[in-house]
Amino acid sequence: MTNEEKAKMIAKQCKPCSEDFYKGIEQGVLLSLNAEKENLSKAEKWDALDKKISTFYGKEDEETGGFIDNKDEFNLDSIGEVAAHAFGWM
Repeated sequence: MTNEEKAKMIAKQCKPCSEDFYKGIEQGVLLSLNAEKENLSKAEKWDALDKKISTFYGKEDEETGGFIDNKDEFNLDSIGEVAAHAFGWM
């Protein structure tokens, strides 16, 4: 079911309201559903970026509870490049 269909279904529950009130409810619900979809998409991108950048700082060492150093493999330029790609700047 699309967001538009969901908005219409929810707005129909307020009938027999006036047509203007019905349209207002429909628009409000649609805006809310679209904002939720956009925020979920952004959250997924941030989670993916967090996961990628965390690999630059090493892997957790179970024996010491610390991290195994990966500094020989990556540098801050690499991290910046990953972030720039994630935000669509490159």
